Amino acid sequence: MIRSTRPFSTRASVGSLAVLLVVTALGPVDGARAQETRESATVVASGSKLAESRLKGLGCFIGPSASEGMRLKAATIRFQAANGLRQTGRLGGPTMKRLTSGKGKSCTDRPVPTRTGQGRRIVMSQGQNWLWLVKEDGTVLAQGGIVDNDWLPQRTYRTGAQCGKPARSRYRSDRSGALRIDWFVRFHDCIVGFHQIPVSKRTGQPIHPDYYAGTDLSKSHGCIRMPLPLIKKLYRFAAQPTKVVVTR
Repeated sequence: MIRSTRPFSTRASVGSLAVLLVVTALGPVDGARAQETRESATVVASGSKLAESRLKGLGCFIGPSASEGMRLKAATIRFQAANGLRQTGRLGGPTMKRLTSGKGKSCTDRPVPTRTGQGRRIVMSQGQNWLWLVKEDGTVLAQGGIVDNDWLPQRTYRTGAQCGKPARSRYRSDRSGALRIDWFVRFHDCIVGFHQIPVSKRTGQPIHPDYYAGTDLSKSHGCIRMPLPLIKKLYRFAAQPTKVVVTR
């Protein structure tokens, strides 16, 4: 995404002028304090740039966005989830310390949570908003962020046909008929399943961007939403009945 530098240069000029006026009006002591404030702001901005660079290096950014601020917030939440930190979306305190220490864990290559069983399975972490496709030998076929719900009990389920309804549906609409929820894989209570991020039939656009996956920026009221590349892999993976383990 190409961003104009004009607003930034304008703000910088205004900020510099404000400091100059403060120095002139308040005298040398208060003027020195204003200068310190400006220098502190520069340090904070420099730290944010370093943090953003580290987040990119750890694979925490997903997809384009019209709002770079929201995209950065989502990347920060994704990093916090992967590193067991409180998910605030703010770059400060323990988050900045972990990032700048060089000890931050990757956002895209996470270990499968413990106590989720053995063998071939789908593992979903509600706390991390993350999902793993685990093969029979325990290796990970694929993993990625999801948009989940908070009410689903943490236990073991199984994909498959339920209540006379098919296990998988390549094309599907929601109950309102206004949204496409394609690549649907059923696993609970006849109607709950995994599917792509819903797409409006009227506009042809998803209801939220891919970068919401792996964060709490959006919540599903029922099914588990996933970006298209990951749900396609899950759809193929669940061609046979497959265990689904939901954990914290």
